[in-house]
Amino acid sequence: SALSGMLKNLSFAKILKRKKNTEALYNKTKIERKEILKGCFEVDKEYSNDQEAILVLVDDITTTGSTLIEAKKTIKENLDFDEIILIACAGNH
Repeated sequence: SALSGMLKNLSFAKILKRKKNTEALYNKTKIERKEILKGCFEVDKEYSNDQEAILVLVDDITTTGSTLIEAKKTIKENLDFDEIILIACAGNH
């Protein structure tokens, strides 16, 4: 099937690094989270995507989605992926 073909080509890569440590976000509003996370990620200089690819970005816990949104923004500004899929493993949504 098409899915099994895609899974054969699955690879994992560390793409993002934190540029700055951030305070705990659990007690912050969505607006505060967005401001705290602004510019906190950078693309790992050792990573390059020289082929067409779909990126699946996974966050272990999400409340407002601010971390995933900021991570996606950083990736889109620096790398070229055919598609970026966001997945949260646990959350309030």
